[in-house]
Formats: sequence, structure tokens, C-alpha cells
Amino acid sequence: MSTTRARIHTAPTTALASDLVAITGEARVRPHEEHGHVLVVKATANQDVRAVFEAAKKHDVPILPMAPGLETTRFEPPGNGGILLDLSLMNRILEINHSRRYAVVEPGVSWADLEARLLDEGGDLALPLSSAPRVIGPWASCLFDGDGQGLAIGNVDDLVLGVEAVLPNGSIVRTGSRATGDAWWGRGPLPDLLPLFAGWRGSTGLATRLSLSLRYRRRHLRRLLLPASACRAAIAASIRLARTRLFEEAHVIPWTLPHLLLGGSRIRKRHPNEPLAWLAVDFSGDSLPELEYKRVRLAQALYQASRRGGSFEDPLALGDLLRVAPSLDPIEDLPIALHLPGLGKENQRAKLEILAFHGPASMLVDGASTVENLFARRDLVPIVLVRPIPGGYHGIIHVAWLSPEENENSVELRDTAHDASRQLAEMGFIPHRYAARFADEIGLEVERATRDVAGKLRTAFDPGGLLDPIKWGIPRPL
Repeated sequence: MSTTRARIHTAPTTALASDLVAITGEARVRPHEEHGHVLVVKATANQDVRAVFEAAKKHDVPILPMAPGLETTRFEPPGNGGILLDLSLMNRILEINHSRRYAVVEPGVSWADLEARLLDEGGDLALPLSSAPRVIGPWASCLFDGDGQGLAIGNVDDLVLGVEAVLPNGSIVRTGSRATGDAWWGRGPLPDLLPLFAGWRGSTGLATRLSLSLRYRRRHLRRLLLPASACRAAIAASIRLARTRLFEEAHVIPWTLPHLLLGGSRIRKRHPNEPLAWLAVDFSGDSLPELEYKRVRLAQALYQASRRGGSFEDPLALGDLLRVAPSLDPIEDLPIALHLPGLGKENQRAKLEILAFHGPASMLVDGASTVENLFARRDLVPIVLVRPIPGGYHGIIHVAWLSPEENENSVELRDTAHDASRQLAEMGFIPHRYAARFADEIGLEVERATRDVAGKLRTAFDPGGLLDPIKWGIPRPL
């Protein structure tokens, strides 16, 4: 008996393992470390994905796709087993088109991989982002979740010009200009089919290639952190900067995040002289006068925000700060990636919980304050990161906290999630990212007609529910 099959305990899963080994070879099939009846399969090409779809249908088990940035996704496996389809080996950068300014990549490519390739080629193209996260790639942040944002681009999925996707029936569909030829230069002029795959968490089909728009590399980039004495002032300044559409990034980091990164799983008491928040600002330019103009606009935004209460200290260059305190490195990847690696041995039994709420910019200050107060009442210390969207019309409140495994289902956490969702809903916020066990507490209400349309779309693409995330305890996006 093969090594893989010897480690599988149930007969149905053994039969599934045999079929998967025949598709990819034994080296790319293994049982999940925590859930032995779930099989992890590494695909390297479209034909692997199509064959895995067929095997899943034959054995009536669901599929959950995985790619860089999603490895820590928490799921509750189906009782009859399932397949985690690992796309990390599909990591080729297939094309960089300098004249048309786009790149075609596979799901396993990270933002940092693409940025390194652009630098190696020595051209004038760059990512339209001020950071290149190493722990997440375009596939995860643009298509799977659709939650990445940046002031220079809006939604990260706005960068995607087209995709090639494998549908559950095995057919391959291409969107945008690639549907009519060999080039991936744009979404139009045909009807835009990309929204059928972006933000659906893989439930309509599995994109195996995506084209990303690039920009010309700017000569100068400044990444600053401004200590703020009040969260209200920092959020107000970030909204003012968003309205100018001149800045690549402006988001608010709470004092708790640096504490956590520097101190492991414990957040020490805040020193009276310590900033309550940090305003992270990125801006770039091709000339020094352009940079100076943006510095003036930044100073104006800080002055106007300070009039509402609070003050800002002199800015720190992010690069200088990281050289002094390397453990703060995850801050560099915000807001595209929210991750807390290397939290120390004392934190190995704790997991990062994340809730995200989208809502009107005018309520970001009150919304963030509400969340912090709810957690404080239950002696929980959250990380509340606030980000406006280009134009300053709306924004996102990210709420993260470390939850020890033995407390992850506690009534306290469920009550907090429920109260936060209810009170933010009254302010006009919509919950976007949350764990399945909080689904009842979050209570997302969507008009019946809208939910029916979404269900019909999923069924049209995946009538057997092969890619339905709810089977893994992951809430559907709609």
C-alpha cells in the first residue's frame, strides 16, 4: 500500500486518494495534518484542476481552493471528507507585456514575486501598489476575497484585466480582451464577466490565470508613519487624504498592533506618552516639486483634522523604523495583507480572528470607537485598523484579535461579534469578512431578491455545489 493511502483511515477517502494519486502523482497528495479525512492536492496546471473536479464529483466531496495568503483560512471540514486544492505550485509569471503594461500570472504568484520580476527585468514598470506583500498574492487579494483596497487603485480587483477560469463542468472561460484573441489588455468592449469570479471566494469557478495592469515606476516614494494623540484625528486626516486622490495610501493603525508585534501574545498597558494611533501615509512622484506639493496637502489635512481634537507628531520614515525594530515588519504590507507572523512560542495556541465592516466614511470614527468600547467591556483588546476608500466616500473597519483555541467559541466572543455587528449595522455598515461560527451573531441581512439572484448564479456555474464554501464552514460572500 502507498504511503499516502496508508495514512488514510476511511474507505471512501482511500478510494479518493487513489484517484488523486493517479492524477498528480503520490508526491502531490497528502492527508491534512489536522483532519485526516481531508486530502491536500497540489495542482500544477489546468488539466490537474479539471481532473480533480472530476474526482470530487465522482466521490461526492467538495473542494476548497488554497493559494498564498489563504493558508491560515479556518474551516470546518465536511464529515464525508473533502479536497483542499493547493495552487501554490501554479506559480509562474507567464507574461510581462511592457508596451501594453500588463502581467499574466498564476494563483501561486505573490505580489513580492511579481515586483521582484519587474525589478529584474530593469524596465520602467511597477506594481500599482506602494507595497508588495510577501504572504499574499493577486489571486487571493483580487479574486478570492475582494477586500483589498488602496487609495491609488480603489478595490484591488480593479487591477485585474481578465482571467482564465476552470468551471466545475471542466470547461475553460476567458474574460475581457483575451476572449477574442491572445492579448489581455483590457476588460472591454465586451460585457465584463470578471465580476462573476472576483470576490466570490471561488464558488463560481477557479481562476487559474489573471492579467494585472501595471503602472510606470515613480522616481520617488515616501512611506511615513505619523504618531497621533487621538484616533479621531487620525481617521479624519485619512479621510481628507482619500478625498484628494493624490496619495497611494492613508490608513490608521491602533497602538495595539505594534505592542502585539513587539511583545508576543500579550498587549502591555499603554504608556501615557505613547500615541493612541499611527497614521500611515504613502505618496510618490516623478519630481521633487510634485513630492513637495503632496507634503503641503498632507500638512493641510493634518491641520484640519487637528482642529477636531488631537495632534500629530513629526513623521517617521517607515523604512527607518523597520531598520530599528524589524519585528514591526508586517506593518509594511498593510493594508493589502493583515498578518502577524512570529508571535512567539507563548502564542502558538492562539489564532488571529478578523472581522471586517464596510460603511460610510462619515461614520468611521464612531464605528471604530464603538468596536473598541465593546471589546473593552469584556476585557478584550482588539486591533482596529481603519481605511478610507478613494474619494473618501466610504471605508473599512478591520477588527482583529488573538483568540486562544480553548476560548475561540466562547459566549463572550459571540456576544461581542453580535453586538458589534448590530451597532455598526445601525450606522450603515455591512459585515464582509467573518468566521462561520459568527454567522448567526453577525446576521447579515440581504434583500431576498438579491440573494436569490446570487444563488441562481452559483447554481448555474456549479449545480452540484462542488465549490460551495459553506460546506467548509466558510460563509458565502452573498
